[in-house]
Amino acid sequence: TLYRADGTTPVAGARVTVYGAASATVTTDGGGAFSVAALPLGPYLLEAREPSTRGFARTQVTLGTSGETVTQDLRFFPQGTLLVSVVDANGSPIGGGQLRVSSATALAGDTIDVVGNATGTTIVEWVLASETVAVSASAGGLSGSIITSLQPDEIKAVTVRLEPTATIAGTVFLPDGQTPAAGVTVFCGGCGSVVTDDVGRYEFAGLRLFTWSLEVRDQSNMRRALARDVSLRQAGEIRGVDLTMVGLGTVTGRVLNPDNSSAPNLRAEVRSLDPDLGGYFEALTDGGGFYRVERVPVGAIGVSVADRPRGLLGEAAGTLARDGDTLNLDVLLR
Repeated sequence: TLYRADGTTPVAGARVTVYGAASATVTTDGGGAFSVAALPLGPYLLEAREPSTRGFARTQVTLGTSGETVTQDLRFFPQGTLLVSVVDANGSPIGGGQLRVSSATALAGDTIDVVGNATGTTIVEWVLASETVAVSASAGGLSGSIITSLQPDEIKAVTVRLEPTATIAGTVFLPDGQTPAAGVTVFCGGCGSVVTDDVGRYEFAGLRLFTWSLEVRDQSNMRRALARDVSLRQAGEIRGVDLTMVGLGTVTGRVLNPDNSSAPNLRAEVRSLDPDLGGYFEALTDGGGFYRVERVPVGAIGVSVADRPRGLLGEAAGTLARDGDTLNLDVLLR
């Protein structure tokens, strides 16, 4: 017979499963009774579960004699109820989010995942009674956890305090370093993105204490600024990080054959060598061998052109000095 944790109330309609030399599952009748017949001799694990109440029982039995009938009652492990309140670092209630309650004893373990109540306090029923119950909460990218105990039939209130937060804020400037950049997007790795306001300001509030990275992308989604290792160390800290967008210029030139004639329809590869914001850009030479690439980050520039069918290669290098400048790099194939 299967009983509830009180040892006297039978459990009807629960699943009982045996594991061993053979496996079988049966359902308890209206009086909690169950029977599993025609099993081979040997040791067995006997488990019972009632999903609606997370009721769980487990024990070991052994069939040692042919024709033997072993009577083995089962009793659900005791449970209790938790009233879980989630608050921020300042003690204000935090509604929603995710809760996880994990409880374990020497014989059993259970984990319950629930969505937090909008009020910030959630009733979690059917928790396995144990001296070690872990309660964790997460909301808005923040988390917190506690370890507590829970006695049989106990209703216990616990509070999970989410980790402290801080803020990153600053101004994005155009390449001159003085004019605010309005309407560009600042990305915070792992914490979303914001668009700068009319005076170039941005803010990421409610960030956990961590080391973050920032990058700025313009209206064409080109990366224009980067800040690594922005560390938040203290609760309530406001870390100021101003960002200046890299300047952009134009690279032009003419590609010439070894005899100094024009080299049309070849791919000119322009490389901006800035380690953070550089990249590769391409353009085809026109009928006169000329190429033009716009919106290239300023700094060291390399250009290479290959005419593979003829085994020719040419390279040139220079510096795009300032935002809006044009750098001319002619390339002679050899």
